[in-house]
Amino acid sequence: MKKKNGFISMTLVYTFLILFMFLMLAILRTYTVKDKFLQAINEQINNDIGISKGSRVTVINKLIDDNMPLSDASIKYFQISNRQYGNGGNLYYMDVRNNITNYNLSEYTDENADTHTSRIYYFRGGNEGNHIVFAGMCFRIIRTNEDGSIRIIYNGTATSGSKCKKLDDMTEAPVIKKNIQFNSEENPSVEYVKIGDDGSVPSADEANVEQSPIIKVLNEWYKNSFIPNTAADINYTDYISKDAIYCNNKVSFGEGGFYKSKELAPVFINKKNKDLYNDDNIKSIVSFYCSENNDRFSVNEGTLVYPVGLPSAQDVVLAGGYLSVDGDEYEGGPDNIISNEGYYLYSSESYWTMSPLSSNGEVIYVDSDGTLKGALSNESHAVRPVISLNSNIVISSGDGSANNPYIVKTGN
Repeated sequence: MKKKNGFISMTLVYTFLILFMFLMLAILRTYTVKDKFLQAINEQINNDIGISKGSRVTVINKLIDDNMPLSDASIKYFQISNRQYGNGGNLYYMDVRNNITNYNLSEYTDENADTHTSRIYYFRGGNEGNHIVFAGMCFRIIRTNEDGSIRIIYNGTATSGSKCKKLDDMTEAPVIKKNIQFNSEENPSVEYVKIGDDGSVPSADEANVEQSPIIKVLNEWYKNSFIPNTAADINYTDYISKDAIYCNNKVSFGEGGFYKSKELAPVFINKKNKDLYNDDNIKSIVSFYCSENNDRFSVNEGTLVYPVGLPSAQDVVLAGGYLSVDGDEYEGGPDNIISNEGYYLYSSESYWTMSPLSSNGEVIYVDSDGTLKGALSNESHAVRPVISLNSNIVISSGDGSANNPYIVKTGN
């Protein structure tokens, strides 16, 4: 009997060892697949935006490693995206859409209109993995730019321990100032920065110089937040891209309203059109193509004093928002819901974008119900600034969550 019991015991041991070996092989295979995927994606990033990893953990490397980005080819942009409804809730990359005739990805990711571009990666939906702390403030990562920099939007002051707040925990709207006009003229053309007759941009440091109300607020915030007052202060401007483009494309196409984002594909919205965000129009809705020099704003192109902007309507659409004009209910989610409070760019306070809505001076803003709407530019909404961090900035710690946000390494 003892011999038989010993045989049974050894059989169980061998069986356990065999099962354990199969389990370890499965785990190793999973990690191998992930490693190959990450390697391929990182190689794509290195090719697309020229980031050298080395031993430095740059933001884009960290985003890829933590999120494993997905193609957006199956995303339905004519529908909202939030944590309740879905339709995207991850890090995505703009991909070729095979169902659209003559779709050339580079035409729609080319912010400089110079035929050179990089793959665009962006966050969408109710994502809580895109928190980042810079200069003592919380931001949300929106997307990468053509030059490889990282576009981030203000999301409040960091709490003790460099923590941020989730969407549901926001007690105050993440804006820097409320009730600001985009342009103070009664019936203006859509202006972000007032440019003089000689083509010069008014300096933010000159007294009594005419500037658009929106740029005055943004310039003042930038100076107070990033420019050092003493030699001992950190110069945060060293970490902010001067090449990043902020576009408020205002090319007009005849009479009536327009939502313009690509020269050859205007989308008119002055009438009901539930197909506004269908795949036939997707080329113009998600395009970052900025054809007119006068509509491209950056420090290095001489059209901005400080490298700060506002989110574009395209940014909001990619993040999960959608457009509502004059009460027309476009397809949103279940039962065509018209509000959208569950995606990361939601704010309880309405705030401006940079994108024009019509040729009579209307600008698109993000309403307090989460939808994109239009208002004359001399009306008042809040300001939520956007900056772009250089592609080579380093992350010192964090995983992107609100309790453990990415921390940008600054100073020594």
